[in-house]
Amino acid sequence: MDALDDAAALENIFFPSSLSEYVRQSEFCRRGCRNPLTGYVSALDGPAVRIQRQRLSDVPNPTGYYNRNGCLAVSVQAAVGADVKFQFLSVTIAGSCHDSTAFFVSGLEKHFSNDSCLPRGFWVAADDAYTASMRILTPWPGRHLVRERDASNYWQSSSRIFDEQTFGQLIGRWGILWKPMRFSLPVFTKTLLVCAKIHNFLIDRDSCSLVDLLASDIAGGSGQVHFQGDCDMDEARRHRNRTSEKCPSRVTKTRALKSRGTRRPAYKGCNF
Repeated sequence: MDALDDAAALENIFFPSSLSEYVRQSEFCRRGCRNPLTGYVSALDGPAVRIQRQRLSDVPNPTGYYNRNGCLAVSVQAAVGADVKFQFLSVTIAGSCHDSTAFFVSGLEKHFSNDSCLPRGFWVAADDAYTASMRILTPWPGRHLVRERDASNYWQSSSRIFDEQTFGQLIGRWGILWKPMRFSLPVFTKTLLVCAKIHNFLIDRDSCSLVDLLASDIAGGSGQVHFQGDCDMDEARRHRNRTSEKCPSRVTKTRALKSRGTRRPAYKGCNF
């Protein structure tokens, strides 16, 4: 495991840092789902990866790893691209913590607050567990939204789907993730990181097509991915006033959709 972690060929988890990489991700996103929103660079989310109960000698509060789904887990902060490759991976916090807390602890929040992080017009998609900002595009809050905001939420959600697809592929590919990991936290962290590195390597090589492996898990494991949409810690962050969040990207993108008359795709029985 140490050798794989140190292998030069697997040093492949990095956040885009050049204009050509930003444009590449945006084009991937628009081509993949015909998304009218331009400037997509990455998608953020916090999957919960299950673990077995840790010993009190290893962690100060083992019960703190229980998440809202009633299982022991570690909250993973991940950024992925439209090419279903990992751009960032952090395993630093217990599963009971809210996404926004894990986001802060991982260092991503500080990174995206840097003026040189992303040029104007480029953005990162996240759900409403995160705070909207200059570079983080979250959905408009509330229900019964006007058409342009409803359309913005629909296409913003389409941009976030890459995170779930990437973790679905990761867990489907590696059977070790189908059941709670029986390791100490340091070994668990390294194992998950190496799995992600090899995943990126295989995507680059395009050496295999993923099939639905989860159905053949005769050992009784489950490959279900739990995303930490709502959890229990850090109430100040969780119950913030979302209507007062300043998100210039969200306003700009919504106005652009309105000017083009773009709406959510119509489905049978839908009045939009």
